[in-house]
Amino acid sequence: MKTDYNPEIRNFITENYDPVASPAEASEYTEMKSLENIFKEVINILPEDWVYRADVYEILNELGFKAFPYLIPEERDEETDEILIKSRRMILYYLDRKTATI
Repeated sequence: MKTDYNPEIRNFITENYDPVASPAEASEYTEMKSLENIFKEVINILPEDWVYRADVYEILNELGFKAFPYLIPEERDEETDEILIKSRRMILYYLDRKTATI
């Protein structure tokens, strides 16, 4: 029988992140993460066998988090100008990391 960890996933996300409405509203606290990266954070604290990427995706959407296209620039060798890594587009969530107040 599968345990429903959706409340714990929702709690983890809301305790750690705030949604960013657009890339233009990104700040020094904004982190850009793929769904896979967020899923890996969640399964670091919850059982991997019973947490699904689809659960994380649905909760992010319910909480108002949005994903935006992001272009990762190519990397070139400074000496030879040879392309080391080609540029590529990714879809990333923009999340503002909540900071603890002391």
